[in-house]
Parts: sequence; structure tokens; C-alpha cells
Amino acid sequence: MNVSVRHVARRARVSIGTVSNVLNRPEIVAPATLIKVQQAMDELGFVASSFARKINSSTNRTLALILPDVSNPLFTEIARGAEDAANQNGYSLFLCNHDHSYEKERKYIQTLADQNVQGIMIWPTRGKTDNLDFLRSNNIAVTLIDTNRYFDVHCSAKVDGIRGGHVAIQHLFDLGHKKITYIYENTINQFIERGRGAKEAAKELGVELNFIEIPSPTTHGGELGAQKFLAANSGATAAFCGNDLIALGFMRSLNESGIKIPEEISVIGFDDIELAPNALIPLTTVSQDGYQLGYTATELAIQECELPDTHIHQHVLFQPELVERESTMEHPSKREKFSIA
Repeated sequence: MNVSVRHVARRARVSIGTVSNVLNRPEIVAPATLIKVQQAMDELGFVASSFARKINSSTNRTLALILPDVSNPLFTEIARGAEDAANQNGYSLFLCNHDHSYEKERKYIQTLADQNVQGIMIWPTRGKTDNLDFLRSNNIAVTLIDTNRYFDVHCSAKVDGIRGGHVAIQHLFDLGHKKITYIYENTINQFIERGRGAKEAAKELGVELNFIEIPSPTTHGGELGAQKFLAANSGATAAFCGNDLIALGFMRSLNESGIKIPEEISVIGFDDIELAPNALIPLTTVSQDGYQLGYTATELAIQECELPDTHIHQHVLFQPELVERESTMEHPSKREKFSIA
């Protein structure tokens, strides 16, 4: 069967006019719609000569940002920084969410390559590296966000997660907490890295550190973590949560169980999202600047796009900082000691 524009429109559930715009004027099509139509074309094996000419145009100044889940406020901040850097340099930006799925990441990367995107900033999924290999083999400029992989062939912009784990445990130790629980999702590199830092700091400081794994880095995951925390009855007086969303869900669940924060359990998060200072109990956290992370990653990709022959890969490492609020306080034994004195 000869595949027509009409077939593509039906598969993508858009109008024929929209498919025509994708073929002839893709710059006016919303990124999500563009990718949906592109996927329909790929699935149906549709090829149009005018489209081929378009994707081979050397004047196409487009970038793409691939993140795990832009509903997370941290990733929203990264996207805003990337968008500003792209706009200021005369580039358009596509935004994609891979939801920690290797297959979804692969589909986006192949579609974006077909669209002749010049550069991609990506928070890659864990595990297989085929997707990054594909980008390299297609001469697409790439900046990796918050990962240590492929430093030799790609630029990177990341936050020192190991240092962040140290900062969190050091803060709780300074408050007198000697039994701490780390609550995290165990398949995401960033949480694993923060856990490594926490473990190293705990060993250096003589802190007992327990680990609780949860299925998702969300408020719901935090609520499940709180249930596990209470069931473990480990005697921990403080919790380090892998990100702020986990911490917010964790605190809400403990509060509903009658646990007072921070009087009974001190809680620290990671990211310093906009919700952190505005929570019912303002959240102490380890801050990373998502906007700057996205902006810097995009600038690095643009530099490679514009000077591919002379470009030298750069690796920018940001240092996280403690932001102390009301969800952490001194351990009761330390408070009693000072009150007696």
C-alpha cells in the first residue's frame, strides 16, 4: 500500500494540514505534535522528498532537550534555563520526556535525528549506551546532564552528587543525629551517587546509616518510604531523602501518622525546588541550581554546533549547597545537654 499524507494524519490523529506543515514548515508546529507526526511517519514508512530536503537543510537551527519527567519542578527549571540559552542564541528547542524508559528515549532520539536537530542536551537513562552511540555516529552535538558517562566524547554539566550526600549527612551529624536513614529510588544514577556520598560521610563520622528503597522519586514514593521507615523501627532520628519530592511525601505521611517534624524526626531533601520553602514545614535541603544546569548544558551544545571542528569537550561540575530551614533541628540529647549547661 502506498502511504499517503492522509494515512499519516489518521495514525497521528491530526489534520492533513498539520501533516503538511510538518513536511513543509516544521518550525511552526508545536514540538509535541511534530514528534507525534514524525513517529506516525516512521511507523508507516512514509517518505516525502520535500521532507527529505527539509531535514537536510543546513540552516536548521534546532536543539532538543530530553529529560526524565518535566512534571518534576527541578526538570522544569532545567528546561527554562535551556530554553533561555537557546532563544538567546537564535535556536529553537524541542522538549521531550523519556520517563526513565530506554525505549522511549531511543524513539525520541531517532525522530530528532530524522528532523536534523543539530544538538541535544540529555539526562540519559541508566543502563544501555546505544542511544548515545547513535547520537555520536550521526554527528549530533551532545551535552550530557548530570551524568558521568562518555566524558571522553561528549560535554557534560552536572552537580556533584557525592558531595551533596556528604553535605546532607554532615548537617544531620552536626545536629547530633547518629542514626540516619537514606530514602531513595535505586535505579537512577543521581540517587545512587548521592547515596555513595552519604555512605562515605557516615563512615567518616561514625554515623549508622540505613537505606530504604522506593519505587519512584515522587511524593507518592516518599509516602511509601515513610511507611517502610515506620515499619523498620530502626531508631533513626533523621532521614535524608533522595530529592525534595520524596521528602515532601515522606513528611506528609509521617505527619498523618502523628510523628512531629522536626521534633521527633529531622528531614532533609535534595534539589531546593520551589515547593521546598513553601511546604507546611519548610524543607531543609541540599540545593542545586536547575536553571543554571540547563542553561550551561545548552551553551555547551551550541558551542559544539557552531565550531564542530575546533570544539573541545568541557565538563562543568557544580557544587551543591546546604539550605537550612525548619524540617531539621538538634537531636533531643544535644538540646538537653545545652539546656542543662
